[in-house]
Amino acid sequence: MSELFSRVDTVFLIAEEFDRSIEWYGEKLGLTPGYRSRGAATFHAGSGSPLTLIDAAVLEEEHPIFNFYTPDINAAHKHLTEHGADPGPIRHYGDMATFDFRDIDGRLLNVCHY
Repeated sequence: MSELFSRVDTVFLIAEEFDRSIEWYGEKLGLTPGYRSRGAATFHAGSGSPLTLIDAAVLEEEHPIFNFYTPDINAAHKHLTEHGADPGPIRHYGDMATFDFRDIDGRLLNVCHY
C-alpha cells in the first residue's frame, strides 16, 4: 500500500438490527464472529480484512467506514497534518492508538496501530 499505511485493517458496517445482522452473515455467508462484545461483532473471511458490525443501538457518535493500519501512528498523523488532511487527536486505548480524519467527500476514516 504505502510506507505509512500497510493495509486496510477493518471494514465497519452499522447494523440497525444487530442480532439479526449477525445471524444473517452467519446463515447467508457462513461467517462466524471471531469476536463479539456488547456493541460489535467481528467476522473473518479468509486472511483478508475483517468485517465488523457495529450495533446502531449503542453507537453514540459517527463511526468510520473503515480503518487503515499503520506501523507508526505518529508518522501517519504528522504526514496527514502536513498534507492538509486535518486529522483529529491521537487517542490511546491500552496497546492501541487511533485517530480519525475525513476524506475529500467528508467520509469519516480512521488510522490505527496496535
